[in-house]
Amino acid sequence: ADYEDLFKMMYELFQLGRRNGMIALEEHVMNPEGSSLFKKYEKFHGNERAVDYFCDGLRPLVDGRLKPEQIGPLMEAGVKHIEHEKHGPVHVMHLVADSMPAFGIVAAVMGIINTMQFLNDTEKVGKMIAAALSGTFLGIFISYGVIAPLAVNVHFYNEGDVTYLKVIKASVVAFALGLPPLVACEIGRREIEHRFQPTAGDLETMLKTAK
Repeated sequence: ADYEDLFKMMYELFQLGRRNGMIALEEHVMNPEGSSLFKKYEKFHGNERAVDYFCDGLRPLVDGRLKPEQIGPLMEAGVKHIEHEKHGPVHVMHLVADSMPAFGIVAAVMGIINTMQFLNDTEKVGKMIAAALSGTFLGIFISYGVIAPLAVNVHFYNEGDVTYLKVIKASVVAFALGLPPLVACEIGRREIEHRFQPTAGDLETMLKTAK
């Protein structure tokens, strides 16, 4: 996931809220499609789910329906729902992968049964047994060589999406509790996996370019 646009957008919006009060955020979180601020950060603005999640987290704070300390559980519930939703297809792919060797064995057994009628023809028997065993090989290959690795790739891709939302959650909750915009973004930064995580210095430099 590309976090630069996200951090810049949050920092600018949090600065706006800190200077002018929560009411200043209303035009952006109530109408994200028309928000001039969101449109400046195309990679964030183009991520519909992230925009909805971000605005859904801030909206109860802006309109005064929830207290700052109540925002965290609300956003955590949203992340868990999305995690569960994304786990479904991966689980199905793993089930299919687990079943493919069984299909291969069935193909092999059917091939062996079909071979029984040609026991007197050794040349033909050899070819048919080879074909039957190919079914077993194909089932195992499709399972462990194709579908299982694909399921793992989808899982890691989904993890990236969920981490993106966790960054939003951590930052919004920190801002709602009254922490400065830079600190709120720093707390969000710590949700990112280490190998993709910008340093604190990189984040500060990045945010200096936000306008």
